[in-house]
Amino acid sequence: MVMDNWPVHIHPDVLVALEAQETRHLRPLPPSWSDEPSAKAVKQWGQLQLPIQLIPLPTYASWCNPIEKLWRKLRQELTHLHLWAADLPRLREEIDGFLDQFATGSQDLLLHLWAADLPRLREEIDGFLDQFATGSQDLLRYVGLEIPD
Repeated sequence: MVMDNWPVHIHPDVLVALEAQETRHLRPLPPSWSDEPSAKAVKQWGQLQLPIQLIPLPTYASWCNPIEKLWRKLRQELTHLHLWAADLPRLREEIDGFLDQFATGSQDLLLHLWAADLPRLREEIDGFLDQFATGSQDLLRYVGLEIPD
C-alpha cells in the first residue's frame, strides 16, 4: 500500500495490525511516541497480521502535482483579486464555470499543467514508465524494500 507521509501511518499502534514491514521508514518517529505499540492496540489488533506492506512516498513536491497546478491556475485566473470575497454564491458560480470548461478535456489546460508540448510529454512519460516495465531493483531500493541477492 502506497501511503502519504503523515506520520500516523507508521505509529506502532497501526503497525501492530500489519505483517512485519520490509520497508525502512526514512524518518524517525516523533519523540513523544513510544517505539512499542500500546497494550490496548496489541490486544485489539495484534493478532490480525494483515498482509499489507507500507511504501512511503518520496517527499511531496506540489509543483509536480497536476491538481496543485490546476488550483494555481484557478487562483491566477479567478480568485487572486478577491472579486467575490463578499459574495459566496457568485464565487461558487465562477469556480463552477472555471472547472466546467475542463469537463471534456482541454489542450490549454494540459499545456498549462505540464508547460511542455504534448508529444514530448508523452515521450518523457513513456520513457520513464518503460524503465519499470519488467520490474526495477532500483525502484524497489528507492522505496526502501530489501532485495535478496
